[in-house]
Amino acid sequence: GETPVIFYGNEVSFTTTDSGGEEASSGITTNPVSDMTDISAIGNAEINFMFLDCSGWDPPGACYNEFDRYIQWGTETGNYTTSCDAGRDYSGFYSCELTGLTPNTTYYVQAFIDEIGGEGEIVNTYVGNEVTFTANSSGGGSGAGERRRAAR
Repeated sequence: GETPVIFYGNEVSFTTTDSGGEEASSGITTNPVSDMTDISAIGNAEINFMFLDCSGWDPPGACYNEFDRYIQWGTETGNYTTSCDAGRDYSGFYSCELTGLTPNTTYYVQAFIDEIGGEGEIVNTYVGNEVTFTANSSGGGSGAGERRRAAR
């Protein structure tokens, strides 16, 4: 089959006190992480294909394929060693849990979506901007993580 085309968004760095992500021109934005503990955080992203003309389609997302949504992270910029899966959908916000973090460690996070064609093949990969955060050094340790998971 054809080799998928990869669309790259801009790279953005921020501190954890920042309140918002930068919109990537690729159609996917990696937003700041949320719900940080010393061992986990929630990765957040948004699929935003405003540049596609979906007028007349019902629902609007029907004019393009579904996307497998995931977020990757690691301790070096551009080198993502772990990922979490946010499932398959058309558009909008998505999140998944970044686990196994080490306290006082800076992480680099980037959102990805694979566009899935009619026969289940990846036809394009879209790459969001990169964001950074430092895992909390204080807090309840693994107990806080356990309580968070139990609350779901």
